[in-house]
Amino acid sequence: MSKCLIVFSKYYDDVSSKTRLRASMNSKIVDEFNRNCFEVIKEKTVMYDTLWSIQSKGSTKHVDYKNLNVYFQKKHNLGDIIVESLLVLRDQYERIGILGTDTPHLDESIFENDFEYYLSKSDDGGFYYFGFPSSIDLSIFSNIRYSTGFTSDDLASRLESAGVNLKYGEDLFDIDIEKDLYRLKEFYEGKKINLESEKKLVSFLEGKI
Repeated sequence: MSKCLIVFSKYYDDVSSKTRLRASMNSKIVDEFNRNCFEVIKEKTVMYDTLWSIQSKGSTKHVDYKNLNVYFQKKHNLGDIIVESLLVLRDQYERIGILGTDTPHLDESIFENDFEYYLSKSDDGGFYYFGFPSSIDLSIFSNIRYSTGFTSDDLASRLESAGVNLKYGEDLFDIDIEKDLYRLKEFYEGKKINLESEKKLVSFLEGKI
């Protein structure tokens, strides 16, 4: 079964991006963290056709994305951004998975699950992975309270109202504020890490956090 992933990346020309993490920390540290997360997710998705959906003031491809498939977002509302990114390639694949770069500690085995609809929630009310058939009704992504504590519940409610068979993955935390960096550092303590990019992320956390 053909499958692709869409990654909504926070690492690009995001020096001026407005995030809660950047509001509370040195921008250079946030930039370095975002780049490390980007590298981890890039390595974890390397076996899949992947579209990197980017919010950027320009349309010049960043050197770190040189060999990647990049889509420059035109919309501003997250629901609209998801839909416009899906429309780029939904006709080419049977299944699609969407994720961000702010949960680098996700288990990449979730990309291989066989459930028709598969939702992995973040503990702040969002979600960090959603897998679904490419034939999904795009209106599912409307009327959801994005970037709130209700996002994943709203999405789940929309799916269940549509009568689909929804399965849930493991809950995780994502990285939105400074204390989440400490949670991530603690998460990795004592764990065996195989990916080089993830080793570099842990080294960054140990040295800067």
